[in-house]
Amino acid sequence: MTATVTRSPRESIDAKAGRLLVAGRLTVAHVDQDLVLATCEGDSGRTWQLSYHRGRGWHCDCPARAWGLRCSHLAALMCVVDWPGRS
Repeated sequence: MTATVTRSPRESIDAKAGRLLVAGRLTVAHVDQDLVLATCEGDSGRTWQLSYHRGRGWHCDCPARAWGLRCSHLAALMCVVDWPGRS
């Protein structure tokens, strides 16, 4: 008899963002109308630098963002910060 291993689907960005928030791994250091500064401890244990600068947009120094992808760290930050254009 052969066992079949079923892999669960990969965790979504939004689900991971929620998990980071619940675990208390996002720290918002500064918020004003032009600037947001925060850090987020990733699953690897590394702490990523996050920011929003009016006119330049959102930034995270994790590899996903370097590849132009949406990252869970910024998704977590966007859940707790009211940014321009948010409905």
